[in-house]
Amino acid sequence: MPDRENDSPAPTIRDQAARWVTRLHSGDWTDEDRRRLDAWIAQDARHRAEFDRVRLAWERLGRFPAAAIPQMQAARGRETRTRILPIAASLAALFVTGVLAALWFSAGQDEGTLYSTARGEQLSITLADGSLVQLNTDTLLGVDYDGRMRSIHLEKGEALFTVAPGDERPFQVIAAGGEIRDLGTRFSVRREFDEVAVVVLEGAVTVKTSQSAFRRPVGVGERIGFGPSGRLSPVERIDVEAATAWTNGRIVFDNVTLAEMARQVARYHDVRIVVEDPASRDLRVSGTFRTDDLAGLIET
Repeated sequence: MPDRENDSPAPTIRDQAARWVTRLHSGDWTDEDRRRLDAWIAQDARHRAEFDRVRLAWERLGRFPAAAIPQMQAARGRETRTRILPIAASLAALFVTGVLAALWFSAGQDEGTLYSTARGEQLSITLADGSLVQLNTDTLLGVDYDGRMRSIHLEKGEALFTVAPGDERPFQVIAAGGEIRDLGTRFSVRREFDEVAVVVLEGAVTVKTSQSAFRRPVGVGERIGFGPSGRLSPVERIDVEAATAWTNGRIVFDNVTLAEMARQVARYHDVRIVVEDPASRDLRVSGTFRTDDLAGLIET
């Protein structure tokens, strides 16, 4: 008699990611689960990218009524139970049948498209309207185009946007509850957790959060930021070339602490640099380094 288990196709990376995400939302998450997940992610850069995609899908699907998606309704009904495989199967089925693609965003030429980069990776994409997006290391964003609006959802990381002219639909980037609206421009947005920084290279943008009474204009060579509180920082002049040096494979430090330098380097490499000496953490560092030359940077 054939061994049905052995005859079954091996789970894809997406299937495995779905199991991890549903386990994460099961209510039975443990420290051992965290260690096993970290080990699985470390095996292959594709694991991290797919885990982020599935986790974002789960969060986005939570905005729909459960009754609208039978598989999701069944999965949610089991979330408090200890058996997790039926939930993973339900979520995986959503991907296989294309339900996610249909429901992720409203109809549009770029609906539901996700783009991501692994740690140390960069990617350039051209959207349907001709706009160019350059993704920096460890970035995840979704594209939501419809008949009224061109929206980009920056979930984490950093991206540089060169917006194509001639399209009457407003172009905006949504990050951590804030909206960055294009006024015919080239600008970058960086999100680390719920801290967001916006830099304008050409043209201008407006920035608005839940705590801002109006859209704050930001012009060429200027930067603005906001955090979890939604309060906008003062607009400041900056060195645009240094702020976007990553597009040329470089990272520029201008009088930053050694601890901050170590944190920034870790964005590009699967390493954790620890400055053990408390006195050394506040040492100031300046210089330009290649993002792909970890050994050279540490030696320097």
